[in-house]
Amino acid sequence: MTTRQVAELLGCGVKTVHNWVADGRIPHFRTPGRHLRFRAEDVAEFMRRSGFPVPDELSCRCPLLLVAEDARAGTLGLPRGAISLENPLDALVMCPSHRPLMVVVVAEQMVGVDLKAFRAAIDRACEDCRVVWVGSPPADAEGYELLDLLDPGSLASLLRVRRRDRPIP
Repeated sequence: MTTRQVAELLGCGVKTVHNWVADGRIPHFRTPGRHLRFRAEDVAEFMRRSGFPVPDELSCRCPLLLVAEDARAGTLGLPRGAISLENPLDALVMCPSHRPLMVVVVAEQMVGVDLKAFRAAIDRACEDCRVVWVGSPPADAEGYELLDLLDPGSLASLLRVRRRDRPIP
């Protein structure tokens, strides 16, 4: 990213970005012509650290983690970048690093899992992701959004639902 792009994204002037660079607050590199450039990941991390809201397209977040058996996952129309897992515990392991926008769990994969503890662990790992339950919910599935049936392609359309007044790409 160029200095001007970073400044526009942050709503500040180019000189402010230069000052942050001089103070060592934002990682950067220089082109052979000595122009400043910034990696999107570094800008997103600077924004998080400094209290700026990070746009989804810059945050490098995984759009969706799906907990379902592989045969079922293939029929659901996963969006680009989505990750399908058969083991619910794998979702817990991946949430902190992938920071998904949404975790979708299919009822059949959750047999024997403590659903309250699972939900609490997801919330701790990424506090702003949606957790959606597919299938008949047991009594202890509190706090999950419910989705009755999934047609091919419906996961991708579910992600396009507006979130915080912004469409998810």
